[in-house]
Amino acid sequence: GLIRAGEPRKLAEEPSDGGGPACRKWREERSCCTPDFFDFVDGANDDEARRIRDVRDIYEHFVDDRIRPVAGRFEDVAPSSGPMDSVVRSVEQASGRVVDVIDRCEDSIRRFFTVMLCELCDPWLANKQDDGILRVSERHVRPLWEACRRAPSELSEASGALAEAAAHLRAMLRSASRHQGDDAMSGDLFLRAASWATRAGRQLRLAAERMRFYEEWERFR
Repeated sequence: GLIRAGEPRKLAEEPSDGGGPACRKWREERSCCTPDFFDFVDGANDDEARRIRDVRDIYEHFVDDRIRPVAGRFEDVAPSSGPMDSVVRSVEQASGRVVDVIDRCEDSIRRFFTVMLCELCDPWLANKQDDGILRVSERHVRPLWEACRRAPSELSEASGALAEAAAHLRAMLRSASRHQGDDAMSGDLFLRAASWATRAGRQLRLAAERMRFYEEWERFR
């Protein structure tokens, strides 16, 4: 990448919520950027904030929206709810980890790179570069690393929990179908929940691998 931690020749603006102050600075002062650029940054920042919010909402409410209805249906035909309780706990724990990563890490990444985009408007940007690499003070970069360094392991744990929950759901559906008949429970309800858990677990595993460099400061910087 073209951004590295290290002492800059001229200190870059400190990241702040939404990147607003850094962008406003270059709107109001002499800048290399056009108004269209700032409109683009505002739009991209808002789009990413909405995407993060939507993903967070899915995980925050998935247990109530998808898993608990399945649990209720399963209890109707299989009162011994031990396996279902395990599924609910697994998905709750996985969803909680993902929401925590989003709140602590993903939003920090969004704000940080919004600021970095606006720093490109600096007419004296060359003074902040060493061999074409933008140097940002470690005191601004390290908080981002601290916010995200546990994300890969947390997402990996969440991925495993969701894969386990999906396997339990499919096993319970097969068992109930054998003992109660195909109409004993809503197979579609189970399969939709299991399919979501499988896909979400796969995506979390890929995200964890992409973020591995956050785990060690020397690799991150």
